[in-house]
Amino acid sequence: MIIDIHTHVGDILRSAESKREEKKKEIKRALLQLSEYIGFRNIYLGRLNKLFTNRVSKELKACSKDAYKLLESMQENNIDMCGLVPVSPNVETGITMALANTNKSLFSLASINPSKSVDENIEMFDNYFKNGCKGLKLHPAIQNINPESYKLFAIMNAYEKYNLPVLCHTGWLPIGNERYQEADSLHFLIKSFPDIKFILAHMNLLNPDKAIDFAVKYKNVYLEPSWQPSGIIARAMKKIPNSAERILFGSDFPYSSQTTPLKNIEKAVNDKKARERMLSLNAMELFKLY
Repeated sequence: MIIDIHTHVGDILRSAESKREEKKKEIKRALLQLSEYIGFRNIYLGRLNKLFTNRVSKELKACSKDAYKLLESMQENNIDMCGLVPVSPNVETGITMALANTNKSLFSLASINPSKSVDENIEMFDNYFKNGCKGLKLHPAIQNINPESYKLFAIMNAYEKYNLPVLCHTGWLPIGNERYQEADSLHFLIKSFPDIKFILAHMNLLNPDKAIDFAVKYKNVYLEPSWQPSGIIARAMKKIPNSAERILFGSDFPYSSQTTPLKNIEKAVNDKKARERMLSLNAMELFKLY
């Protein structure tokens, strides 16, 4: 069984209003496709990747976010289940919940709404998790949420009772508030809520060693290695205690295909039981997919 915990439908990078204002045009995904072709080994170049900020930004925005494309990709890659990840206000939780409720191969996470008050978010949580949401997505950069703010801490206090994980964006992205992109910005949050399991999406992208260090130091930190080459995943396996239980497969589809991240895990992990944990069992346990 294979479970991809990190996929998107809808446009998390732009609001509906900004999409209407932008003229439609065809943009070739040359850099993203090249990155996949070399197995994401451009990550080894670190901050040199930022030289291509403008182009990468345009290519990410041009990616198709059609739910049918996701279902086609799942079939092509023999993926059994996918987690739909909303990022409010650009893609609201109601959209991903509705899709998940119509297809048993999909499950939805919930998103904090940064424009709502603490009490309003807590009230929405009651609805989301009673109706099948399996975790929480936090994207501080796009949502412009200070990870050390009183508001987020109050929301996390209320969320803790659900005993579900938080999938957090980590790493450089050519969009959003750069102050809240790196894993370092989550340090105090992770330390303050040891009973909440935090999954660091993309393993902090251009600086994956920071994500690995966090997973070594904090037992409540897990890693999702989309956009990481197989060598980085293998490095994480060697350094992190009980590493096979601390890494979960995610692709970030459609910004990446599901094929390359899957191949990179298969290449990095020789042990069949370890691969099984990373590709399905860890997700089933953390997101309660049973």
